[in-house]
Amino acid sequence: MATTFPSESTNLSIDALMRNLEHTVQVLQDTLLKKEYRIKTLEYEMIQKTSDISELRESIRDLKMSIQQPNMANSTTKNIFQKVTNERSKLQEKNDGKDNKDGDKEKTQMHPPLGIKENANIQWNISRSILSLENRKRQPGIQHVAFHAYQRDSRSYSFHEILQYEIEEVNVGGGFNHFDSIFSVPVTGVYIFTWTIVPNLSSYVQAELIINGVVKGNAYAESNEIHNVHPTTGIVVAQANKGDHVFVRRGEHSASIVKSDDIYQRTTFSGWLLV
Repeated sequence: MATTFPSESTNLSIDALMRNLEHTVQVLQDTLLKKEYRIKTLEYEMIQKTSDISELRESIRDLKMSIQQPNMANSTTKNIFQKVTNERSKLQEKNDGKDNKDGDKEKTQMHPPLGIKENANIQWNISRSILSLENRKRQPGIQHVAFHAYQRDSRSYSFHEILQYEIEEVNVGGGFNHFDSIFSVPVTGVYIFTWTIVPNLSSYVQAELIINGVVKGNAYAESNEIHNVHPTTGIVVAQANKGDHVFVRRGEHSASIVKSDDIYQRTTFSGWLLV
């Protein structure tokens, strides 16, 4: 009985089949990662909508109270006008009390009335004071916000995975959660966010700053030479609203390993309220 061997064409067809199979697996993996990211984005949006609803209910409650007690707003405004009037009187008394160079004549002329520009400045200061009082009423007890955390050790991340900062050193305002490494904005304002990433030896890494599902900043670090580590730091100044979620994730143009240790440098994430 003759022995048959696979032909060259058969081997080529097997190789092509394996390549197609590997390509299909890669496509399925990419699709799965995109679906997971979409699910996380929807979860964040749901949390944001829940927060918006809560704030809307508080605004409606405050509006009802102001309608029931209209004198409250008038009282606040009167206090501010009274304060401005007192400051103006003090300025007039100071100017009226000045003597001339020879010291013989006393000022008998009244201080001239404020001009259009000065009145506009007073009105602007009053509006700003009212707005400041309103903000304090909506967000009582929160004056300062700051956080700083770093990654415990080196680890591997998948595409768009959130970087983990388990070691929390500062968390004023309680917005940072070291369990999921997400900062939930406790008060609306302008924030500064900064993050440092450390690539592996002879490797590279990219990390993105995300605010409510939107990329706000990128940082790319590359260590080309053996036994060298070249970290990089990204800084973003951004407006953030109460309830927004801020985190750092691995970017597309990145290797998987992110270093963090006490020998080279730590991978960190920090932020604070500016105004």
